Amino acid sequence: MPRRSPLRAFAHHARHVTARRLRHGPRLPGWEWSHEVFQEVMRDAFLRSGKAAPQRIRQRMEDAARLDPSRFTVRLVDGQPGGVPATMVVPPRPSDRFILYLHGGGYVFGSPRSHMPLLAPLARAARSRVIALDYRLAPEHPCPAAIDDVVAAYRGLLERGVDPQRVVFMGDSAGGGLVLTSLLALRDADLPLPARAALLSPWTDLTVSGETPHTAHEHDYLGDGARLRDFASHYAGGLDSRDPRLSPLFAPDLSGLPPMLVLAGGVESILDDSTRLADRLRDAQVPVDLHVEPYEVHVYPMFSATSRRARDGVRRLAAWTHASG
Repeated sequence: MPRRSPLRAFAHHARHVTARRLRHGPRLPGWEWSHEVFQEVMRDAFLRSGKAAPQRIRQRMEDAARLDPSRFTVRLVDGQPGGVPATMVVPPRPSDRFILYLHGGGYVFGSPRSHMPLLAPLARAARSRVIALDYRLAPEHPCPAAIDDVVAAYRGLLERGVDPQRVVFMGDSAGGGLVLTSLLALRDADLPLPARAALLSPWTDLTVSGETPHTAHEHDYLGDGARLRDFASHYAGGLDSRDPRLSPLFAPDLSGLPPMLVLAGGVESILDDSTRLADRLRDAQVPVDLHVEPYEVHVYPMFSATSRRARDGVRRLAAWTHASG
């Protein structure tokens, strides 16, 4: 059966959501109509992906991102820090801060282009240049290829004279886990670390051993986590899924990392990955600010075009970028 175009999928779910809301009201408290429709689109697309080839999933992500016009509000500059392809998102009148952003997508799909609905609003709100890395993806390039790309790109920025105290690492989902594994690699290489980091619904446990994939998936587009296991196997290659390069939640030593902001949704499938990580960071004496947004889903700031709470999340990230101390 031919797949729906993004516009046709949105129209189909819009009719369904409208009828349901007329009978029962919003699916969750505070969900705007447009946000609810988009969550239906996301859930349908994610579940339909099934065992689809990574290349097909990547194209679907790119197609969906084209519906968002926010890319026209910023300037996009392609580059290769440290030899790694990247897109720099430049807002009007940027400050001297840089955000090194690592996109999500299970280490299998996603790109700076697919994440422009988050990157453009973030660059504008933070008044900062966002350097979004197009790191290598699995299964063609399993772990540690993505970590190697982040380390190379960061070294490239340092060699260009960028002050690490003006850099903030950010990432969502798999990109959030990649932020952690990359910071650990940088720490162990005795390189100067960035000023701080922010993790959006980080995927920190590729064994998917938390409780929330089985108890909190009713409203989250990720579903019950079964698809995550497929992505994990693609990225792991021959590594054990508890290897800290895959699952930083199980790293023996998290000390010495910069202050962390962790944002998560209250109804997302992998909420446990955020809450358990925050506990481990506190035990390691790493300053951590955990914010769980009630009634929100995986990487909720991604949906700032349709959700007030998502826009609040973007503003929280922007404030963290310029925080001191």
